[in-house]
Amino acid sequence: MRSSILSRLAIPAFGLGLSVALAPTPAAAVTFEVSELGGCTLATGETDCIGELVTIGLRIGSEPDEQVYGIGASIYGYDESVADFESGEVVGSIFHGLALPAIGAFDGLRNLVLPELVESELGGAGRRVAFLDAFDLRPHTANANDPGLDGIVGGGDAQLRIRFRILGLGQTILSIGTRYAGDAVVYQTGTTGHAGTLQILLRSDGAPVVVPEPGEALLLALGLAGLACVRDQRASRSATASAIAR
Repeated sequence: MRSSILSRLAIPAFGLGLSVALAPTPAAAVTFEVSELGGCTLATGETDCIGELVTIGLRIGSEPDEQVYGIGASIYGYDESVADFESGEVVGSIFHGLALPAIGAFDGLRNLVLPELVESELGGAGRRVAFLDAFDLRPHTANANDPGLDGIVGGGDAQLRIRFRILGLGQTILSIGTRYAGDAVVYQTGTTGHAGTLQILLRSDGAPVVVPEPGEALLLALGLAGLACVRDQRASRSATASAIAR
């Protein structure tokens, strides 16, 4: 079982004072983006997708020029009675210093998680699938040409591909990020914070969907409320005008 990123900060060789800084950075500079999402499509006459596989492909990025020393990240929080981990693969390195199409990718942040992912549990924090355990003594930043699982530099293929099988009726949310016990992002400043958390809704009655971030959901709700208010105002003005005309 891999050790947590926080426990690695105490290793003297890692140095640079990283073990003393646990304050989060102001914003989540490391991100996880969905590059593919499929499975659980109901055919005519079907009422559920029990037994079907859901496949999720992700790429790992960061804010422009954001430098990090290490990342520990997992998939966690799912209800195994609804959907359970089946299999998955992850790239062996990310955030390459040099990644040129037709030439290759070099000087990357090495990922110590095996390419074939496994499910585990750490200290009673629930089941998870660890997919990043990457560290270096020098900071790295995301490279848009980072190769995916197909090994093609600049090809844009998923860097993480996971499969969950729908086992029972209901729905559950996969959380993908650094908020499982011991996971974190170690930034160039020496602070330890978190990446943005990506959530995906798995359900037995339809296709998987990405859950909007709270800010996006709030903006959507406010926008819909604003449209409803405008419609109500227009209807009220129309009714008043009609009454005056009479």
